[in-house]
Order: sequence, then structure tokens, then C-alpha cells
Amino acid sequence: MKVLSIVALMAMTAVAQAAEAWAPGVSREGGWVDFDKDAVNQPYMDDEGMCWAAAASNVITWWEGHNAELLTSTTQPTHNAWDVYRLVYLNIGGVPSNAFNWWINGISTDQYGVPQYGFGSVMDADVYDNTKEFDIQWYFDGGFLKDVYSTAENPVLLSVGNSDSYALCRRIVDAIESGYALVLSASSHALTLWGVEYEETDKGTVITKAWVTDSDDYKSQLVESSEFSVKSGPDGNAVAMKLPTYGDGTSFVYSAISGMRTDIIPEPATGTLSLLALAALAARRRRK
Repeated sequence: MKVLSIVALMAMTAVAQAAEAWAPGVSREGGWVDFDKDAVNQPYMDDEGMCWAAAASNVITWWEGHNAELLTSTTQPTHNAWDVYRLVYLNIGGVPSNAFNWWINGISTDQYGVPQYGFGSVMDADVYDNTKEFDIQWYFDGGFLKDVYSTAENPVLLSVGNSDSYALCRRIVDAIESGYALVLSASSHALTLWGVEYEETDKGTVITKAWVTDSDDYKSQLVESSEFSVKSGPDGNAVAMKLPTYGDGTSFVYSAISGMRTDIIPEPATGTLSLLALAALAARRRRK
């Protein structure tokens, strides 16, 4: 009986070690946004290469929902971010952080620094704001939030490249707990990350479960994945995080994160300053 009690106590302790972090206003029941590609249902719709824009559009729409009082009809498109991206951007791969920068600040290049302007996949004048004079350049310029979302170069760019996965997990948790919704990027795909379950181990923070929305599943749903994990490699170092994708079941290594924060940063802040703020928060948590 005593052995059973000890085992039960150990099991309870193990469960208690797991914690969850969610973007503000988001839960399993709702608050998340999920724009999906239309190419599978409408063959004429060329958006199969725009997961990066769909994922960024989710976060932008979530942010605008929390800050509707800051938006004005003179600066905002009347249609959602996903339709605008598909109108303005070409159906090619891109970087979510650049998508955020274009929407907020009016910066628009691909990962090679090449502008991605051109008529995109939504050839429909109804996407334009009918209260404005037709002006495609106004859409191309972007910068719809530059007067209300205070950032200098990047909305937030927390990690790029194959960094230590335990450190990346900690950055993700700190970012979500600081009020961000995030986009996870791999070399060939992007997902919107709304919540995580995580544990603290002797090697560092481990994310054991994630809740994401994926433009590739062609339906509006929050997907729970227990494949989001960090394991120790043969040399004792962390290996990269993976999430399953739809279609052929290929898993991608997600090693870059970017996103937006619900509240307004009081003064212009670069991605570096955001990192410093998150590092300070992490230090405070460790001291506790």
C-alpha cells in the first residue's frame, strides 16, 4: 500500500510539473484564427505557396481583434489580411517576419531581399476598399499599422536558424507568456502557434505539446500535436523540434519564430530589444 502511495504521489508530481501557456484570449475553445489555402478547392486559386502569408494573417487578424479601437477606415483595408496578401503578393515562398513588417511598416522583400510585388492570386476588385479611389500602389506600400504598432524593424524576431532547441523552447514560452501569438517557420512551411504545454527538465525547457493552426489542412480547426518535442541527441545536445504536416506526412524542422504582441510596445523596439526584454523576463522567472 505504501509503495502504491509513493507511486501515486510521483505520478501526481510529474503531472504537476507540466504547465500550459496560451496567447492572450486564446484557448482550446476559441480565440484563434485559421486562414486556409483555397487551391485544393478552387483550382484557379494560386495560393499553395503562401503558407507564410496565411500564418502571418492569422496573427495580424488576432492582433487587430484585440486592438480594434486603434484601427481607422482611412488606414486599414476593408478585407482581411489573407485576401490582401493574396492580391498583392506573388504565389511564391516567403518569410513570415517579412510579411509582418510589410503589413506594419511597409517593408516588403523575400528572404533574398527581392521585392515580392506583383498581382497575386486573388484577381478580384472586390478585395479593394470600395470607399477609396482604386489605387493599387496604396496596397503595395503596406504599412497599415505603422502609426499604432510601435516597432522599428521587426515586429518580433526571436530566433532564426538551428539554435539550441531547449533555448528555443524557452523563448517560445517566454514570448507567449509575454502576450505574443507566434508563427513557427521551417525551410518549407509555416504554422501559427497559439498554445504550448511545457516542462522544465535538467537540460532545459521542453515543449511536450502544441496547439497550432495550419493552412494546409484546408479546414478551420485548432490542431493539437504531441509530436512537438525536444529530445537529447547522442552527443547530449538538443535536436530540432518537429511537427507533422498534412499530405505525405513529412515533418519539418521549425527553427524560427516571429509574431505580434497584444499590447502596444510604448517606444520603438527592434527585435534585439524584444529579445532583451524576454531575457530579462526569463531571468526573473529563474530567480523565483
